[in-house]
Amino acid sequence: MAFKKLLLAASVFTLLVKSAFAFGISVNPGEFVIDNLKIGQSYDISKMSQPFKIKYQGLVHDMVIDVYPPGQARPGYEPIPDKSWVKLDKEFYTALSGEEVNVVAILSIPDDKKYLGKKYDVRLRVSMKERGDAPWVGVAPAVETRILFSIFNEPGTAEDQAKFDRELLKSRNISFTPTEIELFDVPVGKKVDIKKELKKSLKLTNLNDDAIKIILKSMSPKDIGLNIPGYESMPEKDILQFAREKIKIGANQIEEVKIYLNFPDKPEFHKKKFIGLCEASIDSAVFTTQYRVRLFITTK
Repeated sequence: MAFKKLLLAASVFTLLVKSAFAFGISVNPGEFVIDNLKIGQSYDISKMSQPFKIKYQGLVHDMVIDVYPPGQARPGYEPIPDKSWVKLDKEFYTALSGEEVNVVAILSIPDDKKYLGKKYDVRLRVSMKERGDAPWVGVAPAVETRILFSIFNEPGTAEDQAKFDRELLKSRNISFTPTEIELFDVPVGKKVDIKKELKKSLKLTNLNDDAIKIILKSMSPKDIGLNIPGYESMPEKDILQFAREKIKIGANQIEEVKIYLNFPDKPEFHKKKFIGLCEASIDSAVFTTQYRVRLFITTK
């Protein structure tokens, strides 16, 4: 049976160099991973779980998005054969200070069997064009989001597509709050309950009329190429722990995720800044959607 699987890094995942932070450009999410799509079909990437947004902190600016195949694709993927497979709804986007702008990106796969079973990598580069007397004056550092997708090795059926559509709609009614957590003065050498000792919490919301099952795990930022200047990647995955790694959330319910941090009492963990990732995936026979929350941690 032709199963459809969609994996989406649906939390805030901003791939920025330090100078790009200074200019205030961010993208959300920074990576889409979509598995087992069909040839001859078009997909609105912005509707795959959570919207694709860009944000700018500063004066009013125009933001331009360039679609391009990467010079070096993610291992296991090939550069997209033609950037025309991805179409945007606008030539440029105007962003007010602090405003989030929605981007509509349509991925269309040609109806050609030579693409069956292929895996492709395409990048969307967001850059800031300063306004002036000329239409465009100056170019600010760019930030990227990437779309990684695979094409199923057979065309599939209408029934498969209907199941995919139903599960996709369900996934859009799941959310993490917040999508980023900052933790300061985290003790080292003991197991820390982030809500009890640091007054921080993480909640999962299910707005569906059916219960869902969620699987939680800790991820290394290095595994997905996340690098934030000033922060080290969490060196050990078991430092970030959960009271329950499998959670069932009832229909139209909110469930709190209990998180613990357990840094070993070693010199390399004292007075440091780390970034960790909490990942939640929906347990589905049709596809799995992944949501990621970033934890910015400063230890004592």
